[in-house]
Amino acid sequence: MMTLDCNHHFCKRCLNQRTDGNLLKCPSCDHLMDLHDHGLEGLQGGSNYLINNILSLVSMPGDSLHPSALISTASTNLSNTSQTLSWSIESSETRCQLCRLDISASRYCVGCKMSLCSGCIATHQHDQSSIIQQLAPPLDQRAVHLHHSYCSTHHHETLDFCCKHCTQAVCRKCVLQEHIGHTILRLSEAADEFKKMMPSIVQDLKTKGDCVNNILTQVEHGIESIDNRAKTVGGEVQSCIRANILALEDKERELLLQVENVRKTKRDILVSQKSQLNLVKNHLVEAASMVINAQQAQHHTELVNIEQGLQKLVSKIQGDINQLNICHEDDYIEFTLRDHPLRSSISQLGAIHSGISSRHTTASGHGVYCAIVGKYAKFMVTCRNHCNKKIARPREAVDVKIYGPDASPVTVECVTKSDGVCHYQYCPLTTGTYIVSIQVRGRHIGESPMKVKVRKRRNYFNIGDSDHQIGTDGEQEGQLCRPWGICCDPYGNIIVADRSNNRVQIFNADGSYKLKFGETGTALGQFNRPASVAVNSLNHIIVTDKDNHRIQVFTSEGKFLHSFGERGSMNGQLHYPWDVACNAEDRILVSDTRNHRIQLFSSAGIYLHKFSFHSPSHQRMQLPQPRGVCFTESGDILVTDFNKHKLMFLRYDLQPLQMIGNEGQGNSQFFRPQGVAVDLEGNILVSEGRNNRVQIFRPDGTFLTKFGSLGSGSGEFDRPSGICVTPDGYIVVVDFGNNRIMFF
Repeated sequence: MMTLDCNHHFCKRCLNQRTDGNLLKCPSCDHLMDLHDHGLEGLQGGSNYLINNILSLVSMPGDSLHPSALISTASTNLSNTSQTLSWSIESSETRCQLCRLDISASRYCVGCKMSLCSGCIATHQHDQSSIIQQLAPPLDQRAVHLHHSYCSTHHHETLDFCCKHCTQAVCRKCVLQEHIGHTILRLSEAADEFKKMMPSIVQDLKTKGDCVNNILTQVEHGIESIDNRAKTVGGEVQSCIRANILALEDKERELLLQVENVRKTKRDILVSQKSQLNLVKNHLVEAASMVINAQQAQHHTELVNIEQGLQKLVSKIQGDINQLNICHEDDYIEFTLRDHPLRSSISQLGAIHSGISSRHTTASGHGVYCAIVGKYAKFMVTCRNHCNKKIARPREAVDVKIYGPDASPVTVECVTKSDGVCHYQYCPLTTGTYIVSIQVRGRHIGESPMKVKVRKRRNYFNIGDSDHQIGTDGEQEGQLCRPWGICCDPYGNIIVADRSNNRVQIFNADGSYKLKFGETGTALGQFNRPASVAVNSLNHIIVTDKDNHRIQVFTSEGKFLHSFGERGSMNGQLHYPWDVACNAEDRILVSDTRNHRIQLFSSAGIYLHKFSFHSPSHQRMQLPQPRGVCFTESGDILVTDFNKHKLMFLRYDLQPLQMIGNEGQGNSQFFRPQGVAVDLEGNILVSEGRNNRVQIFRPDGTFLTKFGSLGSGSGEFDRPSGICVTPDGYIVVVDFGNNRIMFF
């Protein structure tokens, strides 16, 4: 190894590549060194202090590599280093370069690159022939010559100073240009300051190391405790189940013994009957033999005797036959299973409790991705355990914190807690990006921390031309053919039911094409005129596969998950399902058009409830052809009727509340209403297929405004159908006849 003036170490082979005549540039710091006539051979070999220090650490005993030991070593080395540097710096004293009186310099002129004593400072400042001066603390020449590092911007200037504002070494030109007005120290002073700070830094590192060690100890203890507790609980489960298994085995032996006793008894009876029947057969053979003998008899006396014996034998045979003419036993042996009590007892035998799992706990609702200034934003947290099952009564609390755009905390209120579901609300007072943090024992759940876009209330009275649009008529990616349903996920992605292309297409928030899935067919994952789409809290896409009379569920990437429904009119069956909606609890609402009803399903597709428009109790509120459906923020339901030109309000339990509208073109009148949506403020938006417009109503159903007319231009429609509102507040409308999506 060869040592350069800058104390960097390299092998001769590496240095050969950096030599230009008698000049050598350091591969590490670009320091230029004059080799004179000696070349590389004139360089001295030396110890590589960095490698030696690393090797000294590696050679330490195992315990010495512990953070506290390393910090202790650093503290010791700091003391030794401080003494060495102190001698190196203090043994050199900078002299005034102006008066030449061998007086110690107290300041340094950056412009002239000259050290000055206190007597020469004033004279130098009034020297009109000099450039604008900037004085800095005196420069220790010997300290500078220890390294000779050069500026990466001004290549021939040495790094003689330290900018405290930028915390970096700089040259004199940097001081006069990029760092004007910054606090400038000479390198030796900066080094002295840092040396003074080192003990506190080492102490701080030691404190942090102790803190980390304490946490590590707790975590290691926690891991061991979890393993031990799981082993103990597992033993309890095994003991409980084993005791029940033993009881079941005893019962099994008892029942099998009874079966064997029945079998043996029944069999013995039948074996006895078989023996008797065999004896009867022998008697029959004997009687037949007697008849043959009678036919061969020569004397009357012999015939009379044979007749007498034959009569007795035949009489006995007849008696035996009368007694044995039916089977004395049957095969009736039956085990009666008392199914419900046993299985119910087994299902309620025990349960495993593990507290709330941050991995499986979820948050849903508009309040975790968008909100309106001055209006309460709501969301819910569903607590689940480590087996991904809902916890009815959580043992610990969920830590929910919300921060405003300026990082200040925002008040959040837990409104209700029920069956492991906690409902929260907060009221943002300014626009900007808010942060919602949801943690369990210090660990974020799901996608927490979540960014919430808070915007101002929207003015719907100035809607005119569309802001932008996507889609044209066709079958290629991004093209559409008679689309109907539409929805928006929390990230602003637009999901469209491309009905006549038998697929679903997804567009980014800016309208660019993202992906598609589905094809024509009846197999799982295939479609036959999909009519509408919705998104649940897991960002799964729910599709009404209309002409296949079913609902299909996919991941956000279009991977098939499950389906439910079949053609029919029974509960859970469907007949041309059209629109679909999903609430914060992931319940699925479907407009079952040809069955003249709406049906409510669980997230797994289990039938829950229905509102039938043929029910006698709903005569006043009958709607023969429900089309669009959606949920309000409070959980109530809105339904449009395509044939009766009305909008119905239903309570969350599917009890009717009110109905508005009738056929016409005026305000609050409808002509073939289609899709329906609700914005963050509770306003209701309804698209009208034949009036070629969108009407907007207040939450109570009173008319607010309208926009749109017949045509193919900007802001015009040809039978608008599906409608939704993005987190940014855009109204997105499917322009069915023009095969496009319009943003307002």
